Amino acid sequence: MATPDKIAKFGPTGNVIDSIITETAVGFIGVGTTAAEVPQVRTQIEGTDDQHATIAIRRPDNGRFGRLGVGSEGVALDFDDGSFFVIQKNTGGIEGWAAPLNGQELLRVTNDGNVGIGTADPDRPLAVQAQGAGQELISFKDPSGATRWHINQDLGGSNPGLNFVETGVADGRLFLQAGGHVGIGTTNPTAALEVNGNIRAANIRTQAGITFPDGTTQTTATQTGPAGPAGPRGPQGPQGPAGASLPSQVVVGVSLGGGTIRLLGPARSQTVGLGSNTIDANSGVVAVTDAAGAAAGQAQASLSVINGQGVLTASIKNFRMPHPTQPDTDIVYACIEGPEAAVYVRGTAHLINGEAAISLPDHFASVASPADMTVQVTPLSADSLGLAVVSKRLSGIEVKELQRGTGNYDFDWEVKCVRKGHEDYRVTRLRNEMALPRPSQ
Repeated sequence: MATPDKIAKFGPTGNVIDSIITETAVGFIGVGTTAAEVPQVRTQIEGTDDQHATIAIRRPDNGRFGRLGVGSEGVALDFDDGSFFVIQKNTGGIEGWAAPLNGQELLRVTNDGNVGIGTADPDRPLAVQAQGAGQELISFKDPSGATRWHINQDLGGSNPGLNFVETGVADGRLFLQAGGHVGIGTTNPTAALEVNGNIRAANIRTQAGITFPDGTTQTTATQTGPAGPAGPRGPQGPQGPAGASLPSQVVVGVSLGGGTIRLLGPARSQTVGLGSNTIDANSGVVAVTDAAGAAAGQAQASLSVINGQGVLTASIKNFRMPHPTQPDTDIVYACIEGPEAAVYVRGTAHLINGEAAISLPDHFASVASPADMTVQVTPLSADSLGLAVVSKRLSGIEVKELQRGTGNYDFDWEVKCVRKGHEDYRVTRLRNEMALPRPSQ
């Protein structure tokens, strides 16, 4: 005898028994429900565990299937490898439900996790296919359901670019034009950044100045206009007081046709001289000496202009800096000296399969003369077979390991050149180039 509300079936021996299907008096269908689990909706499926709380749909032609189930963590939808999840729009009316699943695609999740909206081929974690002539993409609604903002990518169907729209107010609140121009308040930017409105910033820096509508460019914070006409000459003022006489330690005079100033020490010997140098009377020199140098008429150190070039001369050239751990002392280094005006650049490079190419910086090529370039290389590996410089130019050098070696290790390099414009550096010079300026009257 079958149980009320249970749909009966024949048992193994031909007797009538209950199936797992229940139909209530109000037409609710239950699958796997018990007397204590009366179906509360039109169709209710009760599983025995996580593995059996599932609806499975399988295609007979290719064996692919999908499942909808309730697990311990919630509702799940899955499908076998090679399948995908698709939401389509039925455009065929009542008859469309019996047609194949080939309606307008609205949403797709591929088996590798990409999600497509309006596209069957999402190539990113989320792909949205635009719609309409303006290629609409996304809208943003407020809690009442009104659209406040939206994004499209072809304004009016003829202006490609990512267009951030304040809906119903204005296009181009932000417009990223195809090709790279950015507009704020404009949908037709003609520069890398064009702003239709005022700009307020804590700091603005430009590389080439600011160009104004009249075509002029300003590169500094101030701009000086043309000088106005000279005003009339005023009346002569009263004679000023007599000036104070110079102390005896300051001697002013004329030498080589130009003015000179000589400063004397307590012993009345010259310590500093300012005036014209003996090579070119129209070029200046500042000379410093001691008592012995003053007696010989020679500067111990000088700063002068000779043949249009600034020259610093001294017995030794130093730099000094406070000692970082000994507060009462300084560190004093002396400059390297040689019979040329040299420049250098150096570094560490890496040999790959016995070869390395090193590009020299642009600024080095601007100051160096290539005629007397020398290169030193030092391998930083005890297994090195030795290194050779096979090419040297101001643009760069090429290094290879000897004996066709294929080593992979670091090496130090240094390039030296004569400074451009100083190829004819004079090592031997006349002594009077270091002469102290002295007034002749």
